[in-house]
Amino acid sequence: VSCTPSSIKMSLLRSRSSVARQSLKSRIFRVLARSSIELKTGLAIVTYDYTVLHKVFKSVHELAGRTRFISISQGIDNITIIVNTELLDDLVGLMDKEPVWLERDVSAIIIVSPIENIETPGFISYITTLLARKGINILQIMSAHSDTIIVIDRKDSVEAFKTLESIILKAKEDSKEPLK
Repeated sequence: VSCTPSSIKMSLLRSRSSVARQSLKSRIFRVLARSSIELKTGLAIVTYDYTVLHKVFKSVHELAGRTRFISISQGIDNITIIVNTELLDDLVGLMDKEPVWLERDVSAIIIVSPIENIETPGFISYITTLLARKGINILQIMSAHSDTIIVIDRKDSVEAFKTLESIILKAKEDSKEPLK
């Protein structure tokens, strides 16, 4: 059997690519193994155009002590607030403008990870791909330092939670040292 230089080169390139993919997946699994997950239900998501930014912060400040969950994210032309549904009417009442979008009965899955999640390429992609394969639509996703917050419709919340929890548990199990 003879090997040409080009066949050796192709073999090495394929091998290197495979090792790089495995290395990246193992980095993702190391982060997942040190992550926790929680589910928040009974939430609403409301989006306003950016012109009410100052009112949003004032309103959120008023509601902050009364809410069990609140999240704010600003896009280029809008600002989105996620809050428990009991305070949604209060929030909307404090604004002098109709929301651009409002969705009640959503849930948030929060994955709390070690800070290495920021430096791990593909971490969020891996999570979102798992959900997409299950047919779960993500309404909003935010990554803030060690928290990844995924907002989904309530009807998908149990399936999404089970999917992500199972991969975290698998990562934790795989990371354990064998018993001696």
